[in-house]
Amino acid sequence: MRIISLIATPAAFFLPSRSMHVSAGKLALIATLVTVFFLFTAGYNFPGGAGRYTDWAEAIVHGSTLDPAFAAGEGGFPLLYILGGFPWLHSFIGITLVLAAFAVLMVVLVYWSLVRASPAVAYYMGLACIISLSPFTYMKFLFSDQADMFFSLLSVALLIEFIWTGRFRMLYLFTFAAVAASFMRAAGNLMFPMLLTIAFIATRGRIRHFLACALIFALAAGAYQWHRYEIFDMRHQASTPSGKGMQIFYSSYLYLGDIGCRPS
Repeated sequence: MRIISLIATPAAFFLPSRSMHVSAGKLALIATLVTVFFLFTAGYNFPGGAGRYTDWAEAIVHGSTLDPAFAAGEGGFPLLYILGGFPWLHSFIGITLVLAAFAVLMVVLVYWSLVRASPAVAYYMGLACIISLSPFTYMKFLFSDQADMFFSLLSVALLIEFIWTGRFRMLYLFTFAAVAASFMRAAGNLMFPMLLTIAFIATRGRIRHFLACALIFALAAGAYQWHRYEIFDMRHQASTPSGKGMQIFYSSYLYLGDIGCRPS
């Protein structure tokens, strides 16, 4: 009996519980163990262009301006650098811990997105998420990918919760998460109106709440554009620096060589 008990205890971690909170806690524990493993075994990756984010964080803290060449990036990830204390400590430990927390939470968000449809399917999809290693792949990749994945998934999870419950608090939380996603990558600006429209069609709720969320997003986008105007010193630039074209065409430009095309 003792042998059976010893086997059953760890096996229980791979089976859903009757309590949603217990199941979410088990997934978070497994994800934390995997996260800690990669924190100690994975190497850092500082890809080309990553330096713009550390410089951007420094510029925000010290009130300086940036070279217009940095306009290809977005300002959300530098805020995470500031949250991690980089401008003062000049250490990547803080940002690494922030991205590690996102890795754990992404697994839980996958579970919470599906749990109202099927607790068992939600739990096994959470395990599949861990096995795929997708939450941990970019954990020590010092670029905006991990944060973009997290806030996009958080936006969808909150929107699903709103559609299931009809609580407008979730709609406002979805809006703030979508704002964060748009700060990480410009594509988030396209995600918000599409998902807000889906939410309205699915619930047919009071339109004033949807208009209020649209206004919040528009104000946040306006404030962000003002920030870019100031930090890139646009009033003294011959043309408005922007990274939209590079963000849209970069992937095509990068991989066209694989099919024999070599653009100038």
